[in-house]
Amino acid sequence: MTRIALTLAGALALTGCVTQLPESDYQTIAIRVAQASICKREQMMTINQFNHYVVFQTQGYPSQYLYDQVKLNNMVQASLAKAGATMVAEADRPVVEMTCANLATVADRVGAQMQPSVVAPQNPVYTPMNTNCITNYGYTTCSSY
Repeated sequence: MTRIALTLAGALALTGCVTQLPESDYQTIAIRVAQASICKREQMMTINQFNHYVVFQTQGYPSQYLYDQVKLNNMVQASLAKAGATMVAEADRPVVEMTCANLATVADRVGAQMQPSVVAPQNPVYTPMNTNCITNYGYTTCSSY
């Protein structure tokens, strides 16, 4: 079974259906998560926005590629450690605010896609009141109205 899965993954990779996550994207994802961490710490992003953004960056986006999850997690943790030690100077605050506003906008968009939408039915739902069943030659069929 494993051999079939490997063969299928190899065939998909050769046909262009599945590609490897570009090496530069590992670092980009780690930097983006670190930026979002600073935004959350500086209260320029809500906790929900931060969570939605991080889930999208670490799981949603990379899931369309073949990628090393351990490598990505290690790079994200290293970037988060650096971000924790980074202080935002008053001179840098306008740039950080703009960056955080952009990240929060992305977080809101991906968060809306993650939330299950509750849709009320447009028409009243009809519930059958009667059910008739008939058995012919050992087969039973039922109809409701």
